[in-house]
Amino acid sequence: MQCISTTTYSISINGTLHGFFKGHQGIRQGDPISPFLFVLCLEYLSRSLKQLRDSRDFNFHPKCQGLNITHLAFADDLILFSRGDVPSVQLLVDKLDSFGACSGLKINISKSNIFAAGVAREEVDIMKSSTGFSVGRFPFRYLGLPVAATRLSIAQFNPFVDRIASSIRAWAGMTLSYAAWDDVCLPKMEGGLGLKNLEAWNVALLSKNLWNIHAKKDTLWVRWIHQHYLQDSNIWAYIGRKQDSKLIKQLLEIRDKMLSPEGSMQAAIDKLASWATEGNFSTRSAYEYFRPRKNNLTWPKLLQGIIEDQSCPLCRAEEESIDHLFFQCNVGKQVWTQIKQWLGITRAMNTLKAAVKWLIKEARGTGVQAKVKKIGLACTVYYLWEARNLRIFEGKIKHPEAIVRGIQIQVFRVIEGLYSDVVGPRGETLS
Repeated sequence: MQCISTTTYSISINGTLHGFFKGHQGIRQGDPISPFLFVLCLEYLSRSLKQLRDSRDFNFHPKCQGLNITHLAFADDLILFSRGDVPSVQLLVDKLDSFGACSGLKINISKSNIFAAGVAREEVDIMKSSTGFSVGRFPFRYLGLPVAATRLSIAQFNPFVDRIASSIRAWAGMTLSYAAWDDVCLPKMEGGLGLKNLEAWNVALLSKNLWNIHAKKDTLWVRWIHQHYLQDSNIWAYIGRKQDSKLIKQLLEIRDKMLSPEGSMQAAIDKLASWATEGNFSTRSAYEYFRPRKNNLTWPKLLQGIIEDQSCPLCRAEEESIDHLFFQCNVGKQVWTQIKQWLGITRAMNTLKAAVKWLIKEARGTGVQAKVKKIGLACTVYYLWEARNLRIFEGKIKHPEAIVRGIQIQVFRVIEGLYSDVVGPRGETLS
């Protein structure tokens, strides 16, 4: 009791403390016991309001009757619910007055409002007169969010949209790079930087709500979901409706995301339960499940000692190497034979080094023929590499004739751009 009975206060005048006087209520500012005492007081108020459930004169708000909700409290913000009739409202005010007489706390009339929907104007005026509260209008803000009697319109969301748009414009001026975020957000062992994918992280956090609903956790929100939405059903059998809230629709999307890969409802439930060991839900495990993954990542597998098939993707006959792919592979040989004949090259080239050496020695100069041979060699290497990648990453097979035709067309296009008066119609061979 000394913390309360010995409290004194000084007055600061022009930055200087003058005198002191004893406090009759409350404790020292910043005292560690202050939050504890506040919770005790609010607990008393909460229990007092719950006693209205047993009063025959009190009528619940239509949306609160199923769970007997009379109030919601967050810190020092309090919302009281009742049907829009004078006796019910007066009972709520009487409870507040009784609490004030016990605790010494009083209602701040200037910050208190009555919000009514579907109530006659005469009834609202009587409530205003008996309580002294002003009449508020929908929508109003509570904890930063708009509260309305009906579904919020697009116009009512405009302030939030404008604020987000303003933030985006500010970010745009920071010259941030948004490239390859899907890759950056991969784990380091998969080639990323280990940053969290915020979309997957949000899904992981929401999946905790899905588990709480399934497990029927004893919270007011979960009880309200079961009473208002699920009723005698469960979250796995619930069929979504157009008028469902955005949160419920998101939870149903997560549910369906789990049902599809797991194959059955029980398998999905078991997977969800595996993230909630000893009563604690692991959002890290959920994130690992929902995060995007990258396929065909060879280098991390090599780091782990797993060697994949290194045979040539074009012929599957020998181990792939630069010289084999471009000159010794059956596909590469067929392409080179036709291109060399087309370009009038007679020298044998079995390695890339030999081809470059021939290019430096035999294809010197700036004439048309020299440039055609240089471009032809470059296009052959490029199109063979393209055929190799198409086979690996897309499973597409490009035949030698198609590769040769692509090389010839590309050579014509380049030369035609340089010497439009030299080359004939497309498809015409050079001579």
